[in-house]
Amino acid sequence: LANPNVGIAVGIASSICSFNLDDIISNTINIIRKEPTFAMYPDFLTGGAVIRDESVVESVKNKGVGSFKLQAKWYIEGNSIFVTEIPYTTTREAIIESVISLSKSEKVKGILDINDNTGVEGLEIEIELGKNIDARNMMNLLLHHTPLQSRFNCNFTVLLNNKPVTLGTDDIIKNWLIFRK
Repeated sequence: LANPNVGIAVGIASSICSFNLDDIISNTINIIRKEPTFAMYPDFLTGGAVIRDESVVESVKNKGVGSFKLQAKWYIEGNSIFVTEIPYTTTREAIIESVISLSKSEKVKGILDINDNTGVEGLEIEIELGKNIDARNMMNLLLHHTPLQSRFNCNFTVLLNNKPVTLGTDDIIKNWLIFRK
């Protein structure tokens, strides 16, 4: 649960997202003490925002399946949109190619240039807009038509006693505790 993992073997699909280590430890302590646990939201390496949905987080906690909506983090400065964190399910290159493709197809008008300013300061994609272009409306279009917004489909299939089973986060922790004993 601390590291993302995709796939077990040929024919057995699994997609496990990572969670915050403090949350995993707290829930492990709660299970040991036989106290109630709490549902955890994923914590992805690339940052970005996980859109809150209590029904999804409860489903992942109890059943080990669900689909989290992920969104880039961004801000507006002048006539530019700056993307500083991206969803775990994509890459900078895929986002840039998608924005260029949209701009060339003229589905989205008003993008003057896109620059990858990523460096030692961290990830940064700058999307330059023309004058009189509403940056918030443009960002809503880009979220809808590019990988700046995507989903991570959870399927917590694990091997338990040499058989594939789908477990929620609490059951994974309980079985790990049995293994550690």
